[in-house]
Amino acid sequence: MPEFLPWSSDLTQQAGDRLLAVLSGSSWDRWTLALLETLDDPGVAVALEDFALARVDNDLRPDVSRRLAPSGSATLALLTPAGFPLAATTWAPPRTIREFLTSAAFQWKIRAPLIAAEARKAQVTGMELGTLRPRRGAVDDEFVRACVEELIESSDPIWGGWGGAPKLLNVPALSVLLRRADLAGARAIAFKALKAIVESPMRAESLLLFHESDSSDWQSPSGLILPAENADLIFLNPGRLSDFLPLYSGIHRALLEAKEGAGLPCALRGGERFLSTGASRFSAAQLSSQGPGVEKRALIRPPHLLVSHSVDSWEPLFHLSDQGAALAAFTSYSHYHEWDHGFRQSAETLAAAVLDHFWDDSASAFRDRFGPPLELAPLDTPQYPVEENAIVAGAMARMGGEWLQLAKTCLGSFTDAYVGQGVGAARLALAVQEVVEAERME
Repeated sequence: MPEFLPWSSDLTQQAGDRLLAVLSGSSWDRWTLALLETLDDPGVAVALEDFALARVDNDLRPDVSRRLAPSGSATLALLTPAGFPLAATTWAPPRTIREFLTSAAFQWKIRAPLIAAEARKAQVTGMELGTLRPRRGAVDDEFVRACVEELIESSDPIWGGWGGAPKLLNVPALSVLLRRADLAGARAIAFKALKAIVESPMRAESLLLFHESDSSDWQSPSGLILPAENADLIFLNPGRLSDFLPLYSGIHRALLEAKEGAGLPCALRGGERFLSTGASRFSAAQLSSQGPGVEKRALIRPPHLLVSHSVDSWEPLFHLSDQGAALAAFTSYSHYHEWDHGFRQSAETLAAAVLDHFWDDSASAFRDRFGPPLELAPLDTPQYPVEENAIVAGAMARMGGEWLQLAKTCLGSFTDAYVGQGVGAARLALAVQEVVEAERME
């Protein structure tokens, strides 16, 4: 196994004049493990001698991984010694990775000043583009309908699910289809996708979780490779999906019994919510008074009144994903005018803190992090992740009043760019659906 430098602000000093090679991945992800095996190949190990090799955990530092690996996949990213991104690759056979590394090292050796200057120029351009927002879009039922229509049209007619090979069954897509079962074809497409999961030969029976397919043909749905998506799956409204109740209960049990350190990031969106890193797991909220055995814990930490990423840490860095997880938990099972007072107060406190610390007036959206600058200054660029903005805005919409108006403002910054995008717009469509239903209630 290769030796990695720790992710820190000293990384550029330790790199000297060598390029940085940073592995971004998760301990539970099979593609991260595959990439680690590739880096352990003797030929690749020799090529890595020209680089300063570091590693960052996607679950511990989603802000860093988002900048190194926007797709969310396990990635080997190359950066200049100063920290400017140059190139990146996902998993590939050892020969391909070796050629990728040797070519980069050779180019750097003969053209380092030019490459460094181009990397700086690209970073400036990227920052300028990153601050631009699309024109404001509509936040209404038509947006949701367009998303559902695209999901129905783009669904695999045989296997269900979306995308190429391997198939990935997207839980937000299933959720929005079931929320809008009144639209022709929506319920049937969702059922086909769920049935494909249950019948998939790649399902890991021992854990009742779903992993990416090892099948050579890549035809049947590969299931869900993210633990959080496995958890989300059981909150698709099982009361109306009785055929799948054993599936839901099995996943729920497996998640509750997961060992400490199993890597269960931001897992449950329902009555119980688990926030996790590679080192800790804790329940964030139990909103149903009937749920036995789940300990309530204080989430909101002074002085910032935000949710910390780790239960045992008082770290000053906070992620929007955790705030959205907790807000979703606080609001999930509460009806618009039947709030439990304690959770209403917690939701109000957290929402106000999120507005204070994450909101960017110039973008009319929430930034992805709050805290000290990133360890590598060139990576410290504004990020407004659509899915996390959608989760926060959807929870705020359920709170009604001024929070509903803020949710509409936030979502309007994204909807125009995502009209009819299907899977890519599913999480956004769910949040817009929350707005539509909240407006009907007010």
